[in-house]
Amino acid sequence: MWVGLLYCIMFFAARYQSSFESRGYGSSGELLISRALVQVQEYREKAVQCLHAGSYIKPGQYTVQTLLLYFMTEHHHHTDAQFGNWILMGQITRIAMRLGLHRDPSHTSKVSPFNGEMRRRLWLAIVHIDLTTSSQMGLPRMIRESCYDTQEPLNLLDSDLDEDMTELPQPRPDSVFTPTLYIKSRGKLLSIFAKVSDMTTSIKPSCYAEIWGLDDELTQARSNIPLGLQLQSPSIYPAEGHAVWFYRLSIDAMFQHARCTLHRPYLIPSRTNGQYISSRNACIEAALALIRHQETLMMETMPGGHYELCRWKVSSFWNHGMLLAVTVICVDLNRDFDDGLVGDCSELTDALRAAQRILLQSWSISADARKASTAIDVVLSKEGLVTKQNSAANSVLDQQAHNYFPQSTPLRSLEDFLGPDFPQFQPWVKSLLLFDQVKRLILR
Repeated sequence: MWVGLLYCIMFFAARYQSSFESRGYGSSGELLISRALVQVQEYREKAVQCLHAGSYIKPGQYTVQTLLLYFMTEHHHHTDAQFGNWILMGQITRIAMRLGLHRDPSHTSKVSPFNGEMRRRLWLAIVHIDLTTSSQMGLPRMIRESCYDTQEPLNLLDSDLDEDMTELPQPRPDSVFTPTLYIKSRGKLLSIFAKVSDMTTSIKPSCYAEIWGLDDELTQARSNIPLGLQLQSPSIYPAEGHAVWFYRLSIDAMFQHARCTLHRPYLIPSRTNGQYISSRNACIEAALALIRHQETLMMETMPGGHYELCRWKVSSFWNHGMLLAVTVICVDLNRDFDDGLVGDCSELTDALRAAQRILLQSWSISADARKASTAIDVVLSKEGLVTKQNSAANSVLDQQAHNYFPQSTPLRSLEDFLGPDFPQFQPWVKSLLLFDQVKRLILR
């Protein structure tokens, strides 16, 4: 099984190489890129072969670690969320429970302090990934707090740990940055996001007071993030390096994602019920922040950017936040246009144009990006808001759309685009029944 673990590590090394070290010039650079991409595919296949050869359904040492790293290879290999990954995460969760990772190691003396701490780190990663993948699918999470008592790992550097230690050292203060500190800090927000997810996937209606109760919890959890991991400004480059900058942006994006998800059901009802106006404002505000974060991430991680080395870390969950934001703004603007409301919508339209520029970069490799780009074009075209500034985007859409959307007639409305021909949006159908025109809005 450890050979499969090694192949997964080699996958990420090859992927990193294909993104950066082989970003060469001329034919030599292209040759290095092609070789690295071949290696990426080969290492994925070898990892699967090792998992089967090692009988992963009879779990033992390194089984969960190998499965989890293999999950990450699939997660990073695909630009869009994959339902198969969610199924795979379910298998990993059950195998981890079979090995007892859901119970804290303090219950037994058979687990050494070192292995116990490693098990805590591993379980925390599983809990977080279960929530994020379930959110992408629009489905209930699989792990509930009542199912486990494993404590959070301590804020320790890897150098603080030793396999032969007889007891764990005292944790370092939150002012000392460690990789574990980021995971724990992000976990504080994810624990509230889990409640939001439970509420949005529940078949029972929620009390509106509970919405703002969760909003307060989100805000409090955000304020409790250690100062070193709080986002002051995306343009401020921390002395600690690119990893800390990426962690700060990721944590704040998680907050905005959770807040946008929490208030989204009241986006349209707020038009007829003034009680929900605050929720609409909060939802739009979070959506705009998500697009700004995505734009910052694109600019800073592009070749030559300050944080180019973080580019390989951008996964489909980041893209999911972008799709959520685009959907919210498209639906809100579309309703404004249909109702004939006249006002200053420049902030929203500028955000959509910025989002479309980002999405068009993934046009050829992402079905979700193609759909979202087309939706933006449809909404902006409604009021003649597609200008010369958007001509490049329109050109790409016109030239390539027929390869992916072979309808005999062009899409004329957002409702056409968000119809049943786009099953990726299905998880949102139930919660959007109040929408008169957008009844099949689906987001992963």
